[in-house]
Amino acid sequence: MAFWAGNICVKVSVTNTKEGIGLYTNYVNVHGSYKFINATFSEKKKSEMTQCAPTTSDWLNKTYGGFCNLTHENYNISLFCGKPKSVSCRNWVKYGWDDSLYYDEYTRKILRYKDVILKQINVTIVPSSKGDLVYPLPDTPCNSLPRVLTWQSTVPSGFLYRGVYHNLICRPTIDRNRDNYRTCLKDRPVISIGDSTTRQWFFRLSKSLQIKYSEGFTNNNAWQKFAHAYNTTLGLDLEWQPHELPFHGSPGSDRKNVKSVAYRLDIIPGNSTAIVIIHWYAHIARCCDHIALREHVRHAKAAIMRLLMRSPDVQVFIKGPHLITYPKDHKPYAYIGMFVEQILIEEFNDLLHRIIYLDQWDMSVATENVNIHPDPQLDDTSLNNLINFACKLY
Repeated sequence: MAFWAGNICVKVSVTNTKEGIGLYTNYVNVHGSYKFINATFSEKKKSEMTQCAPTTSDWLNKTYGGFCNLTHENYNISLFCGKPKSVSCRNWVKYGWDDSLYYDEYTRKILRYKDVILKQINVTIVPSSKGDLVYPLPDTPCNSLPRVLTWQSTVPSGFLYRGVYHNLICRPTIDRNRDNYRTCLKDRPVISIGDSTTRQWFFRLSKSLQIKYSEGFTNNNAWQKFAHAYNTTLGLDLEWQPHELPFHGSPGSDRKNVKSVAYRLDIIPGNSTAIVIIHWYAHIARCCDHIALREHVRHAKAAIMRLLMRSPDVQVFIKGPHLITYPKDHKPYAYIGMFVEQILIEEFNDLLHRIIYLDQWDMSVATENVNIHPDPQLDDTSLNNLINFACKLY
């Protein structure tokens, strides 16, 4: 059954091949990471840079003749860097991305074969007697939906029609309106922890609320640090910070700018009414397998449990992965998105009734998203979805 009438194109595609997924996972297993980050160690006038991964590997050990275990410095989340020859492991000061890859042309060719459209079928759907748009309207307002159902929604959870996203799991009650958003977020800090896609949300929401940035915007080339926007008169407060390493920031970034999800959650005071958004995906895709991601999630989960004990009115949101079909990026994002979502469900299994899951996959498929950074339409739709779960105006 189609929910709308009009001319449509059905696309059949191969997202990732079995062989490509196998080559990717084997590469991560051998090297400890798909792409590394670099650590800079400095002592007096000496400075040395080595590669880092979330797991140890014979490759990293042989390349550098040993490694530095920087897990303690990374908030007790595993991080191992090649051992510098002339500087102590204790003198780690900076980090940054490393785009080096060590596979052959055959592997590159197989990994490049992804998101290939095999067939397109044009179909015309005629209107029903009830009109052009007919679908089962949900009865339950999104702000009243049991949180566990956000993790167990139907597929698809919604669809896009003439630029408007139609939610199939709950009924939105708050339109995209500045006054509505301001009323919703008054005296409710919004704390976002993640990557540049959650930073996009921070930008878009600040713009929607018409509040100015106050910190973290002096240099757009070094965005991987705490950012803040607020208006005390209106009672509005937004912030963003990157999640823990591996985080693929600008080379030469101060490592102290990057803190763990748990660190930020643990400094939220008791009896808070904050809205917390947590996201792992794009930087995980650059480095980590499911085992490494699971460690990140477990570390954050313990802090979430502590937070909900002292601040039961805090709302915690987990932002899920989104579709990425950028042709020059060879990572199997569809496969990575699946294991990210699976680990989130498994690790938060006993908290599904306390945490709201923001499904980004169906939304990004509906908009045929290409890039790591979605376009403003998807961001605005996603933020309105967040607001509808978080707020009850009347």
